[in-house]
Amino acid sequence: MHAGTVRTAYALTIAFIIAFGLNLGNNIFVEIFSKPERLPDLNMAVCSPVSQWWWWLAFPVSILSICFIINVHPKNWHACLLVAGVMFAVFWVLVIHLGLKLIGPVVSAFVLGLAANIWSKVFGHNAYATMLPGMMMLVPGSVGVRGIMTMINSTANTSNTQLVAQMIQTALSIMVGLFASSFVIYPRGKKQSALLTV
Repeated sequence: MHAGTVRTAYALTIAFIIAFGLNLGNNIFVEIFSKPERLPDLNMAVCSPVSQWWWWLAFPVSILSICFIINVHPKNWHACLLVAGVMFAVFWVLVIHLGLKLIGPVVSAFVLGLAANIWSKVFGHNAYATMLPGMMMLVPGSVGVRGIMTMINSTANTSNTQLVAQMIQTALSIMVGLFASSFVIYPRGKKQSALLTV
């Protein structure tokens, strides 16, 4: 319990630092380019987002980067990439193509936990280490930073309640999906694990 509390406090502190840096950078940009002749042309009607098919090229690089950052042993990288790839494919179909934004993360977390637990059962690897990079991809990292930026810049309570609701919805979606997957694989529980979701 102490480790989770410390990590949560650390994550909130980092989110506040990032939000403060973004706010400071935004204020400096506005001050430097406050005169209309110095403002760059930022016509959003002309800008177009990157195609979503590029996500598939960036995905393996992202997963391998996360594996490197959290010190996953290189012999387990292929397992992390495969398990996270299955999760991302389900997320892609449900959220991007079918537009199921509420149930998509739950089913994606379920598939992530299911694939990691099956991999663990078949090959004897640690399921938690295998699913952690995929879980990090499933959590929208900008939720906290955008929410704290909104809290710093605005006085309206509606945006703050939307942030809290989105954070709770994300956490519950992942928790329900992982718990359901571990229940499917281990219906009577796993004797050697202290983790609830594996």
